[in-house]
Amino acid sequence: MISRKNGYKSRAKIKKQVIARKYAQTEQQLNALIKLEELDERIQAQPWMVSEFEVVLEDAIAAAYQSKADCILARHFLHRLLYRINRLKLFWYDNLQHYTNERSIYLHLCREKIETAWQQWELAHIGVLSLQTLDVQEILLERANCDRNSCTSEQAYYLQQEMTDIEYRKLLAIASFNSLQARNKFFRTLTNAVNEVESKLTQLLLEDYSSSYLSTQHSTLFTQMLGELQLDSTPEAYFNIVPYEVLAYANHNFLLSDCKRLFLRCIGGLIYSEMTKSTMYRHYLVAAQRLGLPATTSYWELYLTEDESYKRRILEEVAFPLIEKYPASAWELLLGYEQQKYISKRASAATLVSCREVPTNVCHI
Repeated sequence: MISRKNGYKSRAKIKKQVIARKYAQTEQQLNALIKLEELDERIQAQPWMVSEFEVVLEDAIAAAYQSKADCILARHFLHRLLYRINRLKLFWYDNLQHYTNERSIYLHLCREKIETAWQQWELAHIGVLSLQTLDVQEILLERANCDRNSCTSEQAYYLQQEMTDIEYRKLLAIASFNSLQARNKFFRTLTNAVNEVESKLTQLLLEDYSSSYLSTQHSTLFTQMLGELQLDSTPEAYFNIVPYEVLAYANHNFLLSDCKRLFLRCIGGLIYSEMTKSTMYRHYLVAAQRLGLPATTSYWELYLTEDESYKRRILEEVAFPLIEKYPASAWELLLGYEQQKYISKRASAATLVSCREVPTNVCHI
C-alpha cells in the first residue's frame, strides 16, 4: 500500500521529470534557432514558430526569480539558455556559419528578458543603497584585506584531507569550463578605448597572466594536465555537469565585461577575483600532492607564482584613479566587488558539492 506521503513524493518526482524534459526540448529548440539562417526575418514572418518557446521561457523566469520557491531546475535551464546566447560573442575558431545570428535582435531580446529578472534577483541579496553611503576607497581596502581567504574551513579540509581521485577529476572537469571563461573575460575586459587607467590595467593583467598561465593555459599545461588524467581538453567538453551557479558566474562576467556602463562594477568584480583567486588553488595544490598527481601539481605551482605587490597595485593604480574620475559613481566599484563575491562563493560551493554528491568518473562521461 502506497502511503499518502510517498504518493506526494512520487507525484512531485514525476512533475520534476516532466519539467526537466520540457526544458531540455526548449534548449534544443534554442540551439536550432541560433543556427537558423535569417532568424529575425523568419520570426517576423512566422511569429508562431517561437510561441511555445516563449511560453516556456516566461514560465521559467517566473519560477526561477518571481516565486518564493527555490526552483533550481528553472535557474539551471535559464542560465544554460543565457550562456548559449552569450557564447556567440566569442570566436571559437570554428565554422563561420555558427555566428550567423550573433547580432540577432530576437536573441538579444531573449537575453534581456533573462538578464533583467536574474539581475534584479541578484541585487536583492545586496544592500545597494547602503553601499552608496560608504567611503569607497577605505571600504575597498578593508574588504580586499579581509577577503583574501575566500575558502571556508570546511571546504579547505575537504580539499586537503578528503577529496578522492574521482572527485578531483570531476573538479578539474568543471574547472576546465571555468578557466576558459576566465581567459575570455580577460580579453573582453581589455577591449576598451585607450586611456591612462585602461593602459595600467592592461599592463598589470598582462604582467600577471604572462608570468603565470595565460600563454600556457589551454594550449599546453592545462591541456597536458587534463590529458594525463584522461580528461577531455575540448572547450565545454563537460558542459552538462557544470552547476548552474558556475554558469551564472560565466554569464555575470559576460554582462559586466560587455556593458561599458557597468565598467566600474566590472572592475570591482575583477578586484575581488584577483584578490582571492590564489586561495582555492593553494588547496587544489595540496589535494593534488596528497593524491600523487604530478601534472596537476606543476600547473597549480605555476599558477601561484605571482607577486603579492600585484594585488596592491591593482587597487592603487586602477581602482583609486577610477574613484577620483567618477566620485559620484565610485560606489559601483563596491557593488561589483560584493556581487562578484556573492556569485563566486556560490559557484565554488556548488562545484565542491557537485564533486561529492555523484562519484562518477568523468573519464567515461
